[in-house]
Amino acid sequence: MSTATASRPKAGKPIVGKARMLHTMIRVLDLEKSIDFYTRYLGMTLCRRSDNETGRYTVAFVGYGDENEATVVELTPGGPRLLRAGAVPRSALEELLGQVPDGAPTGAIAASPGQQKRHYAPAALVRLLDASALPRIAADLPGPVGALVRSDIALPPEVVSVRLPPDPAGYARDLYAALRDLEDRGCTSICVESVPASPEWDAIRDRLARAAA
Repeated sequence: MSTATASRPKAGKPIVGKARMLHTMIRVLDLEKSIDFYTRYLGMTLCRRSDNETGRYTVAFVGYGDENEATVVELTPGGPRLLRAGAVPRSALEELLGQVPDGAPTGAIAASPGQQKRHYAPAALVRLLDASALPRIAADLPGPVGALVRSDIALPPEVVSVRLPPDPAGYARDLYAALRDLEDRGCTSICVESVPASPEWDAIRDRLARAAA
């Protein structure tokens, strides 16, 4: 049969729909050469590596982005638990897994990076405030005072303000750089305008709550 007359598969919807492969395991012969390939040629980061207790093999974790900022889900015999909110919202997880409740730390050692109450806290005092209350409280806080805002807010002239993007992805991308910038400029108190309560802002609300702890 010639290629001109060969039948072609019919176009259709992807089998997996919205599902994505988040991670996989690959056995390799030379770990160091493999790490070099994935980091140098594919632009990945070596997140961590661990040796098996018997010393028979080493596991290396490579990926894109900071492992401390990723969505972390623990799969347990009782069902999945959300250890830390991240870029993948709970609603997307529940489309695939069903109900995904929060998994609170059960001991002194957290099951996932970022579960400690003050893991994301800067040195400055951080207050989370509604837009209507932010100018008044900013004027009363010990200074110098900084503010992270998403909307047009009339602030006292002495308050150093940084405007963050209105979308969750842009806000998350710029949040920590903005906090560091305000601290570098000498702010000892930082007011943060509250973010929406919708699911796509879950991870950001989590980070801000820890920053204000």
